[in-house]
Amino acid sequence: MPRYKSEADVVEVHAEWWDEGEAVGILPLSYGEDQKLLRSVTRVVEQDGQRVVEQDYAEYRIRVMERCIQWVRDGTGQAEREMTMAEVRDLVNADGEAIWLAIEAANGRRGPQAEASFPGAPGDGAAPGEAAG
Repeated sequence: MPRYKSEADVVEVHAEWWDEGEAVGILPLSYGEDQKLLRSVTRVVEQDGQRVVEQDYAEYRIRVMERCIQWVRDGTGQAEREMTMAEVRDLVNADGEAIWLAIEAANGRRGPQAEASFPGAPGDGAAPGEAAG
């Protein structure tokens, strides 16, 4: 049975170095939203007579963060407010990375250990170029 996201699915994130009351509310992406964002940063180009798919992963992360961050609270007594795209782009590395990791966790992304055992990944026992069946 499919499960659809709602405001009840918002996850509150608070990094240990943030002040009390500072937090970010994250709403997971639907599969369709994720695919749409991925397509928005993907292009096919001709290179040496062959088609090459290029993806701007940095831009993808920014667009995902902009979509997933539902609100930000700047401190105790502060109301929740929307975060602008400019603010997402200007996040300090540690803050941005903490929010990105929370978004990945909320979206159930596979970690490095799961990726290594994913069918077709190097070391999973499949022949090169073949997925394990």
